Amino acid sequence: MKAFTRLYLELDKTSEDSERETALVRYFDQAADPDKLWVIALLSGQRPKRICSISLLREWVEEAAGIPSWLFEEGQKVVGDLAETIALSLPFPVQENSLRLSEWIKLIQRLGNEAETKQKQAILEAWDQLDPPRRFVFNKLISGGFRMDVAPTILTGALALHTGIEGNKIAQRLSANWSPDESSFENLILTEHALEDISRPFPFSLLRLLEGSVSDLGDFSDWMAGYKLGGLRAQLIKRDGEVFLWSEANELITPKFPEFDHLKTLLPDGIVLDGDIIPYKEDWPLPIHELHARISKKKLSRNIMEQVPVIFMVSDLLELDRTDIRSQPLAQRRVKLEAFFHHVSAESLLRLYPLITAENWIELSHKRTNIREKDSIGLTLQKIDAPYPTTDDYFWKAPPFKVYAVLLYAQSSGDLYREFTFAVWNKEALVPFAKANTGLKTEELQQLNSWIKMHITERFGPVRAVKPELVFEIAFDGIFRSKRHKSGLTLLEPRIVSWEKDKDLKEAHRLADLEALIR
Repeated sequence: MKAFTRLYLELDKTSEDSERETALVRYFDQAADPDKLWVIALLSGQRPKRICSISLLREWVEEAAGIPSWLFEEGQKVVGDLAETIALSLPFPVQENSLRLSEWIKLIQRLGNEAETKQKQAILEAWDQLDPPRRFVFNKLISGGFRMDVAPTILTGALALHTGIEGNKIAQRLSANWSPDESSFENLILTEHALEDISRPFPFSLLRLLEGSVSDLGDFSDWMAGYKLGGLRAQLIKRDGEVFLWSEANELITPKFPEFDHLKTLLPDGIVLDGDIIPYKEDWPLPIHELHARISKKKLSRNIMEQVPVIFMVSDLLELDRTDIRSQPLAQRRVKLEAFFHHVSAESLLRLYPLITAENWIELSHKRTNIREKDSIGLTLQKIDAPYPTTDDYFWKAPPFKVYAVLLYAQSSGDLYREFTFAVWNKEALVPFAKANTGLKTEELQQLNSWIKMHITERFGPVRAVKPELVFEIAFDGIFRSKRHKSGLTLLEPRIVSWEKDKDLKEAHRLADLEALIR
């Protein structure tokens, strides 16, 4: 339990993927197999059920610590977390307990079926055998509030480093229906699975953001341009009668999109398609945040599938008739891909990304200015003679939306205010619509911080309301309706373009101007 508590605290204190992966590898290298299995389960969302009510836990800790309810409540207000408040309120333990994580969880599972008196006795004994950090983690487990938000790719990467097994094989094994109570680390992670070889994706050809002038790419005739929609990059594989979906992050996502299971009967074997999973309804793309909301659901209901249906928008063909064709030039692969689509009757699930015809970079640049009319987020630019993968794949973002907005709030991070809330006019009132924390140069950020400190009107924790005087130009890549925000809008990647020091407050845009941008 000491090692697991150390892991929990290490994961909690950093958001750096590399540091989290290192911490997991270190834990797996020294932990017993049953404990490894439970860490995998906890990181995958499988956690013990709450064994008793929060009110009972509070009652028991107040009794054990000899403190009144009002004092515990005040302590919780300061600490902010119930599990941590309980851990800190109790006397220091009088004895040591050497049970491992898996043994503690078995104890917790047994307590779920016990009477209240036995639960109380066992929990009081546990509190008396654990130091405050381990108590904190134990309390998270018994209260049903345990969370370890670690991306599946980090877990997969750590297990790959620990075992020496390829990451996509690990992802395949973790995608199966399994329970830590019915499986073992040996069977789940170390044992070969029947579908691993046929499900294996190819390494993705990564799109690089085009940051310079498009003319720097050279002769226009050497390139192929296509539309890009907002979605989830993936490879769709059909081999030996089975369909698999892999995300660009090397995560097997087949269970998240059961619609594509129908392709088992529509596609020939030996096909690998590269493209994007697009939220698509009534022949038009849906906002990308709706796809994210669907993916985040732990249980995929029929209702969410009907609200956010999806298609696979194909951009490339990597395997055909069980033959790897990635070494062929892009132009040849495109010809074969178009021929493939002439013989596939899966339009409800598969679409082909259209190409853009132009005579030169200037004409293509003009067409780019209007691509938002097709709900495109940008263009792809690919060398026609390139194999797959290649370093000659670029993403040319659509021109951003831009508005003038008024600074309303600033939030501190360390010694500086770095996150800012902006507003636009709605009749005679300023309505917050976006937060941004990037775009200002160091000198400007320091100047703005000096101004904020002189113009604070209200304080809300780390947030400061300021006198509405400053106007900024804000850029963003998408705008959607949202019931969660006061403005009724949500923005995609808002950022500060410039501090408009010469603009008057009344020159800021109005809410109606933003609403007019929504298709």
